[in-house]
Formats: sequence, structure tokens, C-alpha cells
Amino acid sequence: MAKNNHGSSVGTYILIALILGVITYVEFAIVEYPQAWLGTTMTLVVLAALSVLKFVLVVMFFMHLKDDDRMYSGFFSSGMVIALATFIALTALFILPRSMAYNESRERAERLEGQLAHGEPEAAAVVEEPAQAEAAPEAASEAGSEAAEASDWDRALGLQTYNSSCVGCHQATGQGLPGVFPPVAGHAAELYAAGGRDYLVQLVLFGVQGPIQAGGNTYDGAMPGWASFSDDQLANVLNYAVAELSEAPADFVPYTAADVASHRGDGLSPAAVHDLRDQLGLN
Repeated sequence: MAKNNHGSSVGTYILIALILGVITYVEFAIVEYPQAWLGTTMTLVVLAALSVLKFVLVVMFFMHLKDDDRMYSGFFSSGMVIALATFIALTALFILPRSMAYNESRERAERLEGQLAHGEPEAAAVVEEPAQAEAAPEAASEAGSEAAEASDWDRALGLQTYNSSCVGCHQATGQGLPGVFPPVAGHAAELYAAGGRDYLVQLVLFGVQGPIQAGGNTYDGAMPGWASFSDDQLANVLNYAVAELSEAPADFVPYTAADVASHRGDGLSPAAVHDLRDQLGLN
């Protein structure tokens, strides 16, 4: 209770506590259920703003605690410290993985540029020289043709798209965060091999929501759809997930922009995509 008439009422304490609780719930919802329209950078900005708002509310209220009971003062002093710690933790949570991802993506880009510069077969297959095509024997083996086809996609665009939309959750290595964000490395190829070629396109277009199994762990969250990206970007980020972060299945045929465009009109909800996953028997 307040010591005198200048103290804050119990109702005021409850109101401030409710406001802080709502802000915390919104922060949790943004982290647990990422919104595609926000993007990683804007998500960080919103979370930082909410943490600052919580901190300011606690500080402003703390200024009026000199006339209040010590127990209340102790609660809100602790709240101020917790709000500050939350702001620092959330900032570190988003900045550190992005920094690590940037370093690894830069190394990948440098390796790719080096391969292209030295004309290594795997990298050179991205851009086939006309002269090489003319020099190739007309009766090329079927196996050789399939290998060339499997390499014919834009790795640079796939890497760029992955780093701009996927790396914040699934990490630069594609291993994700066990129990929090599922892995892409290995799992994308497993989904493809299990008959999920079309499912993967629908996944990146419309997202998915519901419990899944991946890498021996259970995940029960939501992935937003990325329909705002171009057909070419989504096709190549799928190729990157299946053939670069994973060991591509023997029958893998790279996705094209036309593959993505053919599913844009499906109009699926994230829950419906999860149902398709179940129907295909995909883990």
C-alpha cells in the first residue's frame, strides 16, 4: 500500500503490469511467428522499439515510487532491470547470428567467384560457354546430360535470396537451431526425394504451420510464406537448399521460375500446406 496520498494506487500498478505483459506477448509472437512482410531488419527494429517502450514505462513509473511502499518499489526496480536485460538479449539474438551468417555467406561468395575465375566444372556449369556447347559431341551420354542439367541454376541468386530471407532462422549452415528452427541442410533433399518437389514450392510460397519432425527433433511453430519474392528468386533458393546445403537426390531436376509460377494460384494457407505434408507422409 502507499504510505501517503501521493503514492500510486493498486489499480495503477495493475494497469502498468498489464501493459508490460501485452508488450512482452507481442514480442514473443513476433519471434515465434515471424511475419514475412516485416523482414528480418524490420523485425529487429520493432522488437528493439518494444523493448525501449517497456524500459521507458518502467523508468517513468519508477520516478513516482518514492512515495510508495518499498515492496512495490522493489518489484518495479526489478522490472526496470529485466526490461533492460531483455533489450540487450533480443539485440544480441538477432545481431550475432546475422553477423556470423554474413561472414559465412561472404566466404561462400568468394569461393564461388574463385571457382568461376578458375573455370572449375561445378561453377562453370552455371554459365555454359557457347563454344563449349558447340564442341560437345552430339551423342552425349544421358548421364552426362542429367549431370549438366542438375548444375544449371543460379547459385549466386540462390545464396543471396537465402541470406536475405532464410538465414536468420535456419542459419548460414542450414542447420537451424535445434528445438527452435528446423534444419534445411539435408532435410530439404529428404523432402524432395520423398515426393515433395511440388510441396517445397508451396512451402516457400505460402509457409507452413503445425508440428513437424526434422533432424530427429520436433518443431511446432510457423514459417511465413515468401510470395513477395520473384519466381526466379524462390526457384533458386530451393535449388540452393536442395543441392547446395544438402546432397541432392540422384533424380534432382533444378527448379525454374516456371515451376514456382505454376503454384502461385494455389492460394493455400500455412495450415493447408501442413496438411499436404501429412498427406505425402513427409516427416
